[in-house]
Amino acid sequence: MILESTLYRQLEGNEMKYYLLRVESAGDFGDHAVIENIKERPLKISKFHYELDMWPTDDLLQAVGVFMVSEALAVKLKAMTPPITGASFDNVEVTTSAKFDEWHSNPAIETYRDKSKLPNYLWLKVSGTAGSDDLGLATNCLVISERVLDVMKSLTLQYCKVEEFLFDQKLQTAG
Repeated sequence: MILESTLYRQLEGNEMKYYLLRVESAGDFGDHAVIENIKERPLKISKFHYELDMWPTDDLLQAVGVFMVSEALAVKLKAMTPPITGASFDNVEVTTSAKFDEWHSNPAIETYRDKSKLPNYLWLKVSGTAGSDDLGLATNCLVISERVLDVMKSLTLQYCKVEEFLFDQKLQTAG
């Protein structure tokens, strides 16, 4: 199916570039996350709880192929015309770990940060096909269209590695 839609776009002369993102992880699933099957990939979860271990830098974060975006990034993605394909937004519970509190709660140390300044986040529920929709998954990595990357670049992706998503990668993930 991916192969067909990609070839169709090439024939129509309307080929869009896609990018594979290796997204920053500033924590992991919290105790309140509800994971349907821990061995299944991509993970299917019905409640996303993200526990921060460190102060997040980027507007896009992940825990094992499940993604969340800052409210600022969500607003920009929702405003895109035409609307993005392959994703929706939902609530995410964000808490901090003991490790986070140790590093960031003491005003006397250099790593102190005021927790009230943490950004608000939304769960980016990715459901699209990598290399076809604006957002899709390839082996726990986020694959996005060039137009989505342009929007994301307007915010912070300091620790996110971005590389071109190649046709061979599409064939490997089409399984």
